[in-house]
This record gives sequence, structure tokens and C-alpha cells, in this order.
Amino acid sequence: MTTDLAIKEKLCALSLLKCLDENPLSLEEVRKSPRRILSVYSIKQIVYILETFTNYGIVFFEPEGQDRIYYLTSLGKRLVQKVALNSFRND
Repeated sequence: MTTDLAIKEKLCALSLLKCLDENPLSLEEVRKSPRRILSVYSIKQIVYILETFTNYGIVFFEPEGQDRIYYLTSLGKRLVQKVALNSFRND
């Protein structure tokens, strides 16, 4: 069971990176009507991953009223490029 949870967490992290690479991500948007790619994950899991990404400098957020808007940092952009490059090598 732990393996399933770890796999789902990694998939959630990759989905978040994909979303953030396309556009900034509003936490309120995720709560109300998540993008299709994120709809299979709980808000609790998404927030946990975003907090972890923030702690490691992969994303940063700007408060906007009661909402938070998340953006990729330069480190996050390099990570996305590396993940994309590795996925092409494995195809």
C-alpha cells in the first residue's frame, strides 16, 4: 500500500510540474475546479506537494487576497526540462 501512495504522490508532483510549466497555478482554482490532469488528486495531496516544492525552491507563490498563485522558479524550469529530456530518452 505504501508503494501505491508513493507512486500516486510522484504522479501528482509530475502533473503539477506540467501544469506549472504551462501557466501559473491558483490554489483557489485547484480547489474549485481543478485542471483535468489534477482532478484525480486530493487538494490535501496537491497542497502538500506545492509546499514541498516551495521548500526546495522549485516553485514560489505570490499571495493574492485569500489565494496563492504558484509559479515555477528557474530551478523548477530546469527540473521540467530534465524530466522532459529523460522521458524522450526512454521512449
